Amino acid sequence: MTGRTAIAHGNYLQRGGAEQVSNELARLFDAPLYYGFGDPEYLPDDVDSRQLFGGRLVSQLSRSVFSRDLYYAFAAQRIPELAEYDTVVLSKNELSWYVPEDEQTVIHYVHSTPRTPYDLFQQRGDSLPTRLYSFVARTLFLPNTKYPDRFVANSELVARRLERYWRISADRIDVVYPPVPVDEYSPSDPKEYYLTYSRLIPEKRIDAIVDAFAELDAELVVGGSGEERDRLERRAPENVRFVGYMDESEKKRRLGEARALLFNAMNEDFGMIPVEALASGTPVLGVDEGYTKYQIKAGKNGYTHDPDPKSIRSAVERFEREGVAWSAAEIQEYAERYSAEAFRQGMQDAVARAEDDATIDVSYGSGDET
Repeated sequence: MTGRTAIAHGNYLQRGGAEQVSNELARLFDAPLYYGFGDPEYLPDDVDSRQLFGGRLVSQLSRSVFSRDLYYAFAAQRIPELAEYDTVVLSKNELSWYVPEDEQTVIHYVHSTPRTPYDLFQQRGDSLPTRLYSFVARTLFLPNTKYPDRFVANSELVARRLERYWRISADRIDVVYPPVPVDEYSPSDPKEYYLTYSRLIPEKRIDAIVDAFAELDAELVVGGSGEERDRLERRAPENVRFVGYMDESEKKRRLGEARALLFNAMNEDFGMIPVEALASGTPVLGVDEGYTKYQIKAGKNGYTHDPDPKSIRSAVERFEREGVAWSAAEIQEYAERYSAEAFRQGMQDAVARAEDDATIDVSYGSGDET
């Protein structure tokens, strides 16, 4: 082995929170970033990115979630490129099938256990194919997730999932929040509208937010793109405006000038958009489930609500009447716990603990008995 560290990520098919984590890990440890399937459009320019499964025929698998998962289960068990490193940090689950050499240190940063087979099974497991898929996934995944020396969860909620679903003992789990560059966000005026921003997919439940504003005398700006946009625009009242994908500059501007951010994602693992809003000094009106409810201190930096339009509307009306107790500066100070610097320190500590755990102590067999 060479004594170096490698970062191993699964799919690089979008630019999301998991990709931000892997990018930052590669920068932090000055390490190459290996990934399975991916689109060069989403890869960072300042990181040494290396694709594992880039053959022309194999790359066709990236079009299907099912075929990708099957391929990872087979191909990710043996990855000679990773065997050359003393320490490997896995980010996401696709490459967690990797079987390390006996003295190799492995840390797994877990954004969540697989959603459909586990924490969302009661919501999604209503069809025979889904139940069969979930059963097979649970049967195969559980015995193949135990190789890392340490697990790092992106929130206390995900740490709970690791204990419950994968039977990982608490003493092998660290919690390190994803890195948010909180110092790059700031409040601004005019505070004229409410904002929601995410991929426009069913799991984000933007339709309930849009419907809530049908009976509100306030403006809602919807940022983001996705499969739901056309349907959402057709049902939206006149006080709801869609602005599509926002680049970093526009996102930061709108988060700073919004009256509040609305967030209604289903059982969110962590949720970087609410943190970015808080870093902007902007209150969050978020759904009372998943990790979102733990980011919100009711009456201080926002309010929670149920996922239906009536409850969302009530939260907006309460915010209009009462506001929040914390100033923008106090809300920003609260967001510091999610900073990029906190992430870097937490990951350095977690990797050091894992490397220490993996050290073989042979002193008991040294023959120095007296």
